[in-house]
Amino acid sequence: PPETDFLNIAANEIGEDDRTLAKANRAVLLENWAGNRPREAAQYVVANTATVHADQLGVVMRTWAREAPAAAAAWLDTAPPGAAHDEGRLALSHHWLDETNGPAAWEQAAKIADFNARVAAATEVFQSWATMDRDAATAAWIELFPGAGSER
Repeated sequence: PPETDFLNIAANEIGEDDRTLAKANRAVLLENWAGNRPREAAQYVVANTATVHADQLGVVMRTWAREAPAAAAAWLDTAPPGAAHDEGRLALSHHWLDETNGPAAWEQAAKIADFNARVAAATEVFQSWATMDRDAATAAWIELFPGAGSER
């Protein structure tokens, strides 16, 4: 229920994410928490990087994006950089791909800080977006990766 003390459960009843069962339990908890209070859930993930794996922010962002993708993206714009931030961007990029919105998916993929992760996400978006609008996808690729050409 919305009044659940998610923070207490996350902090005191679930172990560190390096244990498979704990990580799976936390993912379920975060999904429910994000469905009720997504900002709190997201903040919990980025504030507890010693205990919570970065990819858990993807769980929060996927849930949040179903109801308010613009709010999720705005929150990420203010979040601290790091692996969790990149995971959140990747999740939002996937959300927009599922909605067949290539430009919005590209915008999120382009903001991933880790170069290799950005290339992987951008490649995935490009391949999907190019089936809808190859010229726009190619122009975006060239802008993000100058000198890379349009071989993609």
